[in-house]
Amino acid sequence: MINKYITTMAALTLSFGANAQTNTPEQKLSRPNVLFIVVDDLGWSDVGYNGSTMVATPNIDRLANMGVTFTDGYVTAPISGPSRNGMVSGMYSQRYGMQINADLKHAHVPENHKTMPETLHDAGYRTALVGKWHVCREPEAIFDEVYQRIDISSNYYPDSLGNYDGPRLPILATLEPKDENEYMTDRLTNYAIEFMNKQTSKQPFFLYLGYNAVHNPWQAQKKYYDKLNYIQDEHMRVHAAILACADENIGILLNYLENRGIMDNTVIAFVSDNGPAKGGPEMRTWKDWDSSREYIFGQMKTLRGHKVDLFEGGIRTPMALVYKPLFREGKVFTDMISSMDFYPTICELAGADIAEDTHLDGVSLVRHLCEETKQQPHDVLYWCRNEYGAARMGVWKLYKDGDKVQLFNLREDIGETTDMSAQYPHIKERMLKAWNEWYAEIPTSASKVKK
Repeated sequence: MINKYITTMAALTLSFGANAQTNTPEQKLSRPNVLFIVVDDLGWSDVGYNGSTMVATPNIDRLANMGVTFTDGYVTAPISGPSRNGMVSGMYSQRYGMQINADLKHAHVPENHKTMPETLHDAGYRTALVGKWHVCREPEAIFDEVYQRIDISSNYYPDSLGNYDGPRLPILATLEPKDENEYMTDRLTNYAIEFMNKQTSKQPFFLYLGYNAVHNPWQAQKKYYDKLNYIQDEHMRVHAAILACADENIGILLNYLENRGIMDNTVIAFVSDNGPAKGGPEMRTWKDWDSSREYIFGQMKTLRGHKVDLFEGGIRTPMALVYKPLFREGKVFTDMISSMDFYPTICELAGADIAEDTHLDGVSLVRHLCEETKQQPHDVLYWCRNEYGAARMGVWKLYKDGDKVQLFNLREDIGETTDMSAQYPHIKERMLKAWNEWYAEIPTSASKVKK
């Protein structure tokens, strides 16, 4: 299968190169470059192509329209660490004790399990990390180059010594919007371009770009903040300004790829690590903090829940995949997929062999996106976070809170408002049995294991 697509891509890339206005040797690479963009805490409904009305995201929408978008794209966990581990390992991070962020100190990707950047490196790719990682394997041991490593979060502006110390300095929630100094989102884009500028047509690259946006702290650039004066809520206005900046930076990256003549030979993946954040203690220094109000930094629209929840709002996130020679522009894929699928999908496109003894829960989407099969990528997906659990099987969603188990029909009730357990007890029992069998393979959350 890999050889088939490599041969096809080589022919298509040469065809694109012959017709492009700027024909450079870089276009003639048979193996594509890979730009893997991970944004932080961006909700499914917070992008224009999914119906956002709060702030325009023309560049994210442009990226999405260049390739495939996923209506039912799921991350493996509703919070950063476990989610990102699932992406780069291609398997449920819960299999090695990663259920919550606190597990990061104790859990480890199995030593014999190579992550996506490691597999691509072994296949001859030049690899780099720019920005947020938050994976339980040291990036310096994985990537050829590491720029501006961020583990959890970071200030968007440097302090007087030029440090972006994050994530919990006392000043984080009180900074006024400003334009001085290098804003972190801009800084990460500059580093990404610096890395890509150094690459030549002799070797393809894999760039993992982890933006800290739109994660807290709530620090916005004044030029974006001022344009959003129609947003009355101060907190949402700052959040929207952070998103507007991230969107513009993604546009800068797309323009760079086009101007350099390598867009047609670059795979671009875009994903958010989990749903929108709920405001917490770090906001209580805001002068208008209302402790009786629930602050959710995103547009929930029809989805229930937020970051840390196993409801749809916590685990269904915006995702897109672009590869012009192979995937049709504007394609909307409606079967459920997982962020775990990016690993085998990208490796297949790159012609990178994944070791046979590597356990993957993700599957390659290439045949599905090329419409060579009508089979769904997954019959079922699972989640667990301490006492909470969930499973998705077709239109059905099982949600477990301790001993309380509910069943939702997502086709008719995407907001998960009506428990259908009484009407469909056989479906509930079948899904609960499947979840229990999966959960029996899951070790205790690493942070709860006594050392």
